[in-house]
Amino acid sequence: MKMASVTTSTYNQLFEIYQQSRIRGEWASLSLETKDGKETIYFTVGSPAVYKAGSSCTGKVRRKSPSQLRRNQRRKKDFLAKKKATSADEIKIEHEEKNTNEA
Repeated sequence: MKMASVTTSTYNQLFEIYQQSRIRGEWASLSLETKDGKETIYFTVGSPAVYKAGSSCTGKVRRKSPSQLRRNQRRKKDFLAKKKATSADEIKIEHEEKNTNEA
């Protein structure tokens, strides 16, 4: 099986262009890939795409006031207590059903 390949002179020419860009102070990228016997060369000159890590929101972070924090904590506590009571009732009902089925 004969595979088409990029010649050595092509590599040399691309590397020469890359070196010239580097000497001029330009941004350049040269990468080589191979997949399923095929070679792919990526060469880019110019400015790189700049992506900031993290959130896209650059505005001020709005913080909650102490009273809002206390209110939300109280609501959470009440919600969890109600949820716990509800699940305890469900367990109690389920246990009573088992007892009536056994009798």
